[in-house]
Amino acid sequence: MPNLQLTPRLISTHGGSDNNRYVKEGIRGIVVACAMNDCHSVSEYTTIDELEKSALLALHLMID
Repeated sequence: MPNLQLTPRLISTHGGSDNNRYVKEGIRGIVVACAMNDCHSVSEYTTIDELEKSALLALHLMID
């Protein structure tokens, strides 16, 4: 996998995820956030760089 220079951060967004349902059934997974800052607020935003890195991360998780 190329070095995308990403640093994982575990944060609470006070939102839901389909992964919650999978975990209840014993299926482990991860949520690849879609480059959101100030999630679920009126100030939510993203950048082109973050969107590109999110897409590359998802791609490489699928093919590597």
